[in-house]
Amino acid sequence: MSRVVALLRAINVGGNVVAMRDIARSFLRHGHKEVETWLRTGNVIFSPSQGLTIGLDATIEADLFKDLRLKTTVLVRSEKEFRNVMDWNPFPAEAQEDPSHLVVYFLRELPAKGALDMLARAHGGPERLSMPYDHLYVVYPKGIARSKLTLDKIEKALQTSGTGRNWNTVCKLRQLCAH
Repeated sequence: MSRVVALLRAINVGGNVVAMRDIARSFLRHGHKEVETWLRTGNVIFSPSQGLTIGLDATIEADLFKDLRLKTTVLVRSEKEFRNVMDWNPFPAEAQEDPSHLVVYFLRELPAKGALDMLARAHGGPERLSMPYDHLYVVYPKGIARSKLTLDKIEKALQTSGTGRNWNTVCKLRQLCAH
């Protein structure tokens, strides 16, 4: 089995401060191999202990809470899923011209039909949204920090949890996962 990526939500922001080496140790303690972290924002690349990814999100969440008292959302994605995210990108020009302002939100489950349209209408900001499959792509033309389209607002409207990574990070994680 190829390596996969665990995306941890809100790591080292908003009070969820934890050393990435401690997160890596937790993964190793639970039998995962080739554990590598990237950046301080909760990206873990690894080979799963059982070779399966089904149910792994919840297992890792429980392991991190047990080992570190860390309560976070974990989303596991395979190298193939990262490749699909890149292939399905509805904003290729923005990915080339301004990749730090293109964010992919990895979602726990597919939102209800029409939820994205309702979010876009309710928000009405300059951001552009698209969800060709099971990931939400958002272009933040005026920057992410000042935008009113926050992850909390997205989660509430789509009625699912998730975490976001900018295009630069998505590309790097896909590359690390492929090795």
